[in-house]
Amino acid sequence: MKCPQCLFNNPETFRFCGQCGSSLEYIHYEGPPPGGVETDRKFVSVLYSTLPGYTLLTGVTDTEDVKAFMGRLFAEGARIVQKYSGTVERFFGDEIVAVFGTPVSHDDDAVRAIQAAREIHDTLEDLGHRIRQRIGEDLNLKTGIHTGMMGTGDPNGDPLGKRRIGDAIDLARQLQSVAQPGDILVGQETYQQTVGLFSFEFLESCHVTGKINPIPVYRFLAVKEKPASTHGESRLQADFVGRQPELDRLLTATADLQQGKVGIISICGNAGTGKSRLVKEFKATLNLDVIHWCEGYAYAYARNIRYFPVIDLLQRYFQILEGDGPETIRSKVTTGVAEYVESDDITRYLEGLFSEGGGAEGIDPDQWVSGFQDAIRTFCEAVAHKQPTIIFLEDLQWADPSTMELLQSMLSNFEYPVLFLIAYRPPFAPIRHCLTAGIRIPHQEIRLNDLSPSDTQRMVSSMLRSDHVPPGLATFIEEHIGGNPFYLEEVTNSLVESDMLHQSRGSWNLARSIRKSEIARTINGVISARLDRLRPEMKHILQEASVIGRSFGFDVLDKTTLHRNHLKSSLDELEGLDLIRATARAPEPAYEFKHTLTRDIVYSGLLKTERQEIHERIGREIEGLYPDDLEAFFETLAYHFKKGRSLHKAVDYLVQAGRKSLKQHAV
Repeated sequence: MKCPQCLFNNPETFRFCGQCGSSLEYIHYEGPPPGGVETDRKFVSVLYSTLPGYTLLTGVTDTEDVKAFMGRLFAEGARIVQKYSGTVERFFGDEIVAVFGTPVSHDDDAVRAIQAAREIHDTLEDLGHRIRQRIGEDLNLKTGIHTGMMGTGDPNGDPLGKRRIGDAIDLARQLQSVAQPGDILVGQETYQQTVGLFSFEFLESCHVTGKINPIPVYRFLAVKEKPASTHGESRLQADFVGRQPELDRLLTATADLQQGKVGIISICGNAGTGKSRLVKEFKATLNLDVIHWCEGYAYAYARNIRYFPVIDLLQRYFQILEGDGPETIRSKVTTGVAEYVESDDITRYLEGLFSEGGGAEGIDPDQWVSGFQDAIRTFCEAVAHKQPTIIFLEDLQWADPSTMELLQSMLSNFEYPVLFLIAYRPPFAPIRHCLTAGIRIPHQEIRLNDLSPSDTQRMVSSMLRSDHVPPGLATFIEEHIGGNPFYLEEVTNSLVESDMLHQSRGSWNLARSIRKSEIARTINGVISARLDRLRPEMKHILQEASVIGRSFGFDVLDKTTLHRNHLKSSLDELEGLDLIRATARAPEPAYEFKHTLTRDIVYSGLLKTERQEIHERIGREIEGLYPDDLEAFFETLAYHFKKGRSLHKAVDYLVQAGRKSLKQHAV
């Protein structure tokens, strides 16, 4: 593995560069990829930047100086892209092209692309001071970001090769072409997935090559001071449905808090099950003049930034804004700490979180960590001593190890009335990590699952503000969406935004039957991120199962899978992760995907050639398994051979299926 920083060649087993120490987690592999990574179709975000002043720069500046300047820009660009787990597609001339979402997908790849673009723009501004005197004007990048489907890897053999198939890069390039110097322009999909975190200005709809209809274009403005959700702001909002027992448990814990008791409540649930909504409704019930509320968020793109959730919490608490200089930050921290406790040490440690060196220069590392943990705990205890306090940490599955060590230290020795409220996704289990035999703080866990069918119906009705849900919509939700609140909101809003679902004379109607391809792209990102966190053999078993269909039997999968030794354990684990569920245990085990959407996204992630191969294997195995009962499988065999390579077999089974239907008078 070649290090992107110093170009040192590292063994495949290295996680960090043996020469300079840079992370090697998601770099481009020179040799065969680990874990059997294969070519794939991915939902990605593409960053395309160019330097408009490049021609002027080369005309008035020595070639070697230009090369050195662009080399520094490209090196910093590569570091920033890697920081957000992106992949550099190419550096050429004045172009920087990067892809976020391959080889590993995240449900915030669009956010990562914008964050990376911001930092690359800032880097050019820092590097351009000396050049400005020579060319007489500022240098500014212009960037386009597009989110869409892309074929990744090289179908001719190199799974992580540089060949990218799809129009995602071209659309990002066209967005860049209409940008002004300094602009970061994004398309509709990127905007929808990031509008909760960032402010944008709508420019106009732009005609691009290869598209019949113009595409909306948005200019990035700034990071929101009070971010909402990384998934955007839906126009239709559902009532709080199906979570009253969980809310009651939080309210009971608050009553205990006001009696002077310390407690921990963890809220565990998959993406979209409503953890954030539950906490939002809980917070709305509190009298914040009586209860002190502190909150900090972890983000996937910041999981390698030490103490990021703590920094985020203190930024909100001390009202530190983006752009505040060192003196302003020092003043805000000093004033905020002095309100509760007089301690120069606490101020120095907390202020150090916002300085480049972290305030740890010249101090023994173990001593600094111990002092910092004591400072955080002492400050929180001082706040809690003044009034009962709730400390809320969201998405803790993305917290860095330093934050987890700090949390363990605080939970082991906290005496004042605080309710620690921690939200995370399975299979992450932070409390089991933190709680040891010596910690006596009472803990309870709230697990959020999908809504029941009746609550699902109530939720959709509340979004539409109508007791009448169109039958076609209700059927589609029941068959394809299930009870995941996030999926429900995204699908319903996408149908409204596309005018598929419209209101007329006080009632809602569908313009036509719903096609699955019209479902919001955001769901694809959420599910793809979950799939990419699976072990390679487990993900491939799930892909093989998706070719069989939403429902699949163990016997067929056992005969067709390339991972028979891992099949049973992988299915058990996939069931535990709530991706599939068992529909029969005996005499032959059978399973189905929990959501049709999950099956569809898993299936669409396979290249067509691989799909054909698996369909062909399944068809031939069914012929071998049920030679005396093929009539029951005529339609299934026709489907698999049609999707496979044996069209003559597909035609034969279709004819036999037709004859069977004719016998049953199903003309």
